Formats: sequence, structure tokens, C-alpha cells
Amino acid sequence: MFRTVAPEDTGDKIIHIDQDLVVRTESHRRLVTGRGGMTLRRIEADAEKDLKQVFACEVQLNLHVKFSKSRHDRDIDSERSGVVQQAL
Repeated sequence: MFRTVAPEDTGDKIIHIDQDLVVRTESHRRLVTGRGGMTLRRIEADAEKDLKQVFACEVQLNLHVKFSKSRHDRDIDSERSGVVQQAL
């Protein structure tokens, strides 16, 4: 989810981004999350910093790691992101 908010008291624009990171295996989830969530927090902080530079305003980024067991879910997610998979 992506939304832009301009608080009335300051008038500064803030972009809120909630993004799910969908992984295929439990081991991938553990890699992305890291020990105590440190890796995910580092990814979030670095991405937030880059987005602030791109949009030239405050950005609040919330990343969530989701584990998808189903092949069907992965196919749907691939279609949504524009990734085309070809049968071999």
C-alpha cells in the first residue's frame, strides 16, 4: 500500500509505504529477516533513505516478510509484478 499524507500543522508531505516481501521458503524468510530482525531493519533503513532522496520528502517504509507455501500464490504474485514465466 502506498499513500501520501500532508499533515495540516506542518504541511510537509509524508509518503507511507507498506510492502510485503513474499519468499518461497522458510530459509529465505530467515535470511531476509535476519537475527532479531536486524537484516530486515537494515534493508528498510537503506531503502527509506534512498526513497527520501528520490521523492525529496519524508518517507515511512514498513516491510513485512511473508512466506508463501503455495505455487499458485507465487504464480499470481509473479503476474502482478509483471514477471512472465515460460514453460520449458
